Amino acid sequence: MFFPVNTSNWSQVRSHVPQELTTVWEELAEAVSGADSVVEGKIRKALNSLLDYDMAHVSNEQLAVLSRTIADTPAAAKGTQIRLVVMHHHLRNPTIRFELKPFEGISNLEHLRSVLRENRIDALLHGHKHQHALRYEYIEAAPDLAPHRIAVLSGSTFEEGKEEDAARILTLSGFPFATDFSIEKIALPNSGLRLSKGEPEHLPLWERESARSGPITLSGSTVEDLYARATRVADTNPGETLIVHLDLPAGSIDAVNLPDNYPLPIGFNRSDMDRWLRELVTWWQLPRSRRDNDFPYPHGSRLRLFGGKLNQIKRITSLLKGKPTSRAMAVLVDPLRDFDLDGVKEAFPSFTILQVKKRAVSPSEIYVDVIGIYRAQEFSQWWPVNVAELRYLQVQIARAIKAKPGRITTITTDARSKPHAPGQVAVPIFDRWLDQDPAKLFLLGSALAGSSNRSEIYREVLKDWHLALDGLEAAVNGVDADGTPIPSEGLRTLTEYIALVLPAGTASPLYQTFNSLVIANDRYEESEREDDDFTKWAVAVRPLINELRKIDVATQ
Repeated sequence: MFFPVNTSNWSQVRSHVPQELTTVWEELAEAVSGADSVVEGKIRKALNSLLDYDMAHVSNEQLAVLSRTIADTPAAAKGTQIRLVVMHHHLRNPTIRFELKPFEGISNLEHLRSVLRENRIDALLHGHKHQHALRYEYIEAAPDLAPHRIAVLSGSTFEEGKEEDAARILTLSGFPFATDFSIEKIALPNSGLRLSKGEPEHLPLWERESARSGPITLSGSTVEDLYARATRVADTNPGETLIVHLDLPAGSIDAVNLPDNYPLPIGFNRSDMDRWLRELVTWWQLPRSRRDNDFPYPHGSRLRLFGGKLNQIKRITSLLKGKPTSRAMAVLVDPLRDFDLDGVKEAFPSFTILQVKKRAVSPSEIYVDVIGIYRAQEFSQWWPVNVAELRYLQVQIARAIKAKPGRITTITTDARSKPHAPGQVAVPIFDRWLDQDPAKLFLLGSALAGSSNRSEIYREVLKDWHLALDGLEAAVNGVDADGTPIPSEGLRTLTEYIALVLPAGTASPLYQTFNSLVIANDRYEESEREDDDFTKWAVAVRPLINELRKIDVATQ
């Protein structure tokens, strides 16, 4: 449906003479002309022209009639009706060319724009400024609603130097569900030459639904911006599908660090957190972990040793060395291992699918984009770690195929924000050390037993000990829907080292405290992990943490 709107009804409107001049206005021409009737006529005409304006305006009555006409228009037989408005003046200047004149634009423009938005106008055609423009215009509504989009076409004209766009053919196609607005430029031919048409340009008209009715999408070029925005969205829209797209500067091969606004544990500085993040990401990507059997979340064994034999990262690399393919993907869920018939006792990664894409900007400029799909994703603690891990994989794959790291996208079907989530991202530090650096366990055991070592690595180990206690205490204070990761084999090894370095061995109070924690954790791991089991574990562990806090203070 086309709806014409007359924005030129007030052209050549004469305004009132300023009140201060009303008594002398008619006498000015005669007084200045010196009794010359010809001069007097010219002056009078010039003075009156100062009162004449081409006023671009749409009256309240017109706007009411427009809305009523649209409401009374029969609905489309199928699909959604496509509505186009045709008017003389522009919604906004289609060019950067400056023009100084009264009423250069529509005087009540925002009122008109609001009417166009409320009546769901899909496209608008205008003249006035013939600047060969084709674009989308976005009209804002309430802060929590997506802007309404209108396709805007500025009329062409016969203009020297722009003969290739003297006229246009407008085509609406794709009815009734995916309507497309197509524009073909018609060149002004010279004598004896055939009429020529340019390649058509397209503006889809069907992407009109508010973003609130579908997945929420965020995009940006810095981790800091996206972290702040995504955390806010996850906090205010829990459980929504959230897509976060990070487009880092082209060609950057740097690792992704934690954002500046990431919460730092007490006693940690930025350098400590960067080190912690590198160690954590590296652990997640180990091909084997001592916790693979009882804690089936480490991604490395799923990606690099799936089913005990398939290296999915190597497969992706081999695929991407050839032509671009959509088969460069890896799965981190093994239905035979992870799924139960009733789904009650299942435990498998939140990170479920890795999709890798090769993108050629030019024959010599190839990028590797990665998409991580998560069944659930916690944003305040986990999302920056997820992005750092995707970057780690991206850099590895890009180097293997002689390409550059590109874009990173995360998609989750269940966005969450839990700043104090049980266990947080500190997947049991003792268990990570058992895989990555067992010597740290022995050094910590010695430190807790009273060692006077004051090396840099000693200080790092003590900081991580503080973080481990914080994570354990957070786990005690609440159940996580995806399970509560608690220290297991690494804690057992640490307890054994403490028995070795203390004179009293297993009879010492320090050993007894750690051993009681090991026993409590083992009982919980072997239980059905129901709410009652968790409560019993928390009751047993909470006083032990308090005892360990005292030991921790003594060693500072």
